[in-house]
Amino acid sequence: MTHHELDQIVADLVTQLSTQGFENPLAFAAIERTGRTSSGSSSPTQAGWIEPMPGQVDVEMDRLPIHLLFVDARSRAAHGVIEPSGAASVHLCTWRPDHG
Repeated sequence: MTHHELDQIVADLVTQLSTQGFENPLAFAAIERTGRTSSGSSSPTQAGWIEPMPGQVDVEMDRLPIHLLFVDARSRAAHGVIEPSGAASVHLCTWRPDHG
């Protein structure tokens, strides 16, 4: 998977989260199957989304899947996964504060 393909997948996930009410800026942490990590943030620009994945290297198949944790300006979180097939999904995380 090229870094451009990976960037587009992550940008699509960020856009999906923004349509679900996530507020900018969105911070993220990514963990590859190999244990390599990266982090960054993304916010809208006039031309679209700032490239959220740092670096300009292609991702070899042995580094997939990649798990992503997204957190927005209001501390809402979502878990994303990029599968070896290139399929990606994102699911909202629920948080229930302990009132005890």
